[in-house]
Amino acid sequence: MVDATTLTKDTVIPEFAGLASMDPPNHAHIEEEEYEGWITFEESTASVDWKTNLRPVDESAYSTIAPLQQSKSTPIVSLDEFPFYLDSGATVHISPDKTDFLTLHAIPPRVIKGVGSATINALGIGSVRLRISRGSYLTLENVLYIPNSTVRLLSVQCLAKDSNVIAHFSAETCWLTNRSTNALVANGSLVSGKKLYTLALYSPLAAHAYSAQHTVDLETWHRRLGHANYQALQDMARNGLVAGMPASFPSLPPKCESCILGKQTKTPVPKVRAEGRKATRKLEIVWVDLQGPNAVTSRTGNRYVMNLVDDYTTMPWTIPLKKKSDAYSELKAWERAREEETGLKVGIYRTGNDGELNSEKMEEWLKEHGTQQQFGAPNTSQHMGRVERMHRTLMSKARM
Repeated sequence: MVDATTLTKDTVIPEFAGLASMDPPNHAHIEEEEYEGWITFEESTASVDWKTNLRPVDESAYSTIAPLQQSKSTPIVSLDEFPFYLDSGATVHISPDKTDFLTLHAIPPRVIKGVGSATINALGIGSVRLRISRGSYLTLENVLYIPNSTVRLLSVQCLAKDSNVIAHFSAETCWLTNRSTNALVANGSLVSGKKLYTLALYSPLAAHAYSAQHTVDLETWHRRLGHANYQALQDMARNGLVAGMPASFPSLPPKCESCILGKQTKTPVPKVRAEGRKATRKLEIVWVDLQGPNAVTSRTGNRYVMNLVDDYTTMPWTIPLKKKSDAYSELKAWERAREEETGLKVGIYRTGNDGELNSEKMEEWLKEHGTQQQFGAPNTSQHMGRVERMHRTLMSKARM
């Protein structure tokens, strides 16, 4: 059906073609000879049988609708009774609950046609803000308020036109994406027993109720903080260093199985070195091993590390590398600096089987300088126990 309103030259056309007016027009006093034009509204429709989707409401819902001005807070939309359904046949958004609205204004009764010949009247119009996830919202404009409806409807057509959102449907699920970026906005699922898809919205009430009733124990804090030491957690709680952490914990939990498994290491081979295999001076034996690629690139673009340990003094050095192929040139530069510093020559390099430290040019360079090279067994990091221990120490410090 089509509504038409005659207007005089003094009539002010309100926002949204007359629907957002606080005062319905008085058609009885419009003189026919004074009209200057016609405003025609498009027929509003919804894929709903209004004969079976009506509810009784208090008479006050049909009388005065107090205007709601823009609210800074987002109303909490309760979805238990009336979920939001995506309707590809609807030309308007619909809500039966005043508390959904950020703004709401009364309008003259507007007919919404449903399935068949059934109709229903909208009494207000405003904006609704949906909380689709923690910290993410979707604002709907020109949502019609129909107090005696038993459904909330999201018009797929209006979402595309006004919110730049496209709806997608499969046999069991649906999802909304941003038309410009293709980013996922929200998702939903097919309602069992109905041919409608309901939109999944974030409801903070259940999460707040759960957190109010549940006290987080020490084991949970241990997992949350990356399996931190239990004693450190108790010190944090006692000194009030973490908001929301209880002042004390009743008892120590059982040992963390994940920590036990994650900290297991193989012992060095051999476990005890013979006396003659130990260095007797600086730079007599130098352990060298490469580590990487690391998951995170450093600010200077490095993803690898070459670690060196002097067997006699246990003095460590760490050299960052952009590529593993840089190891050879960096090792030459390190040796030149250490020999000038100490006046001593490197006697033996003990290295892993990395290709960069087991190459022909490396072998030729060592021969020229009279330096030996000893390799650990393939795939046996235990042979490089001293420098592997350094790897672990450095990575443990980096994760703290």
